[in-house]
Amino acid sequence: MNRNTLSLLFFLCLLGLAQTPALAAFEDSVEVDGKTLLKTGQGNFRWMFIKVYEGALYMDAEKPGADPLEDVAKQLVLEYRVEITAEEFRKSGSEFLRRNVDEKTLDSIQDRLERLHAAYVDVGKGDRYTLSYLPEKGTTLSLNGEPLVTVEGPDFAQAYYTIWLGENPVKDSFRDALLEGR
Repeated sequence: MNRNTLSLLFFLCLLGLAQTPALAAFEDSVEVDGKTLLKTGQGNFRWMFIKVYEGALYMDAEKPGADPLEDVAKQLVLEYRVEITAEEFRKSGSEFLRRNVDEKTLDSIQDRLERLHAAYVDVGKGDRYTLSYLPEKGTTLSLNGEPLVTVEGPDFAQAYYTIWLGENPVKDSFRDALLEGR
């Protein structure tokens, strides 16, 4: 192949990667232990040209407009488009927590953070992690509908959700899409 043909093929490949297919199907509402949560928004997270995951945020139907980082029921659902290892979850989770919470907060939740991180497993395309918080129960991490661990404390939930909803989230546009209908 000549140089022009290779350049054209490369451009077409990039164009194909940059296209955004329809977002995953997320319900308008979910029930978590008898509590109704309404979808506030959904979006996708890309790293360079690669769509890593699509997500939706749900908030307590009885508290419309509530701050999602406060002590209110919420659920974040992330559907993956690529394979990610448990170790990558642990590393990126710790990195984004450090960007969003102070050292004192991080120290106060460290034992609980380690419990949550120990529950992560490798995921593949189409897998869904769900992070659900209920004030009376705590934060539950589930994979494809199966609970893996529950971590107590509103302080833990407030800190951990900053990864996606804080001032320095994984991506501002993803956070903004999740909060669009709040």
